[in-house]
Amino acid sequence: MMCNDWLARVFDQSELKQIFNFYDKDGSGYITPDELEKAFKRLGKPYNKQEIKKMLIKHDANFDGKISFEEFI
Repeated sequence: MMCNDWLARVFDQSELKQIFNFYDKDGSGYITPDELEKAFKRLGKPYNKQEIKKMLIKHDANFDGKISFEEFI
């Protein structure tokens, strides 16, 4: 969900995994729309379900309705 080049310069792999895990609360290996919505609320940046859907469409490369770690980075 972030720029890969920028992430590679700023964070190492373990830090990226920690950030991903902030969103993936159930530890499934995927960020679901519900988890994404709740994470943004925790960050003080609430988005409605339509905005979350747009984010998923943009970043869900395999169109399975969730974000994998690979799609995240």
